Amino acid sequence: PELLAREPALAAKILEEVEEEAGAYVNSKVKALKQQNIKVSGMTQDGPVPDTILAVAEEIHADMIAMSTHGRTGIQRWLLGSVADKVVHHSHIPVMLIHPN
Repeated sequence: PELLAREPALAAKILEEVEEEAGAYVNSKVKALKQQNIKVSGMTQDGPVPDTILAVAEEIHADMIAMSTHGRTGIQRWLLGSVADKVVHHSHIPVMLIHPN
């Protein structure tokens, strides 16, 4: 963190690479689902993950939120929090959780 604060160009480069990687990942998943004749769209957004998921779902009038979990349990889940848990408890539409295995 300290290095990134002293090197804003490095921080910007890392952020750009992360955004490109996220976009490529989402695009590959959308393409795979469309090949299975599933109506799907994808996007990436910046912001706190649970809040951003809920805001986008409301903004686009989504019928459902489908998301994968990390499969954490016990103390690890308590320490790290759970995006899925926050989305489930604050969503006004159905949420489908898919275990990673």
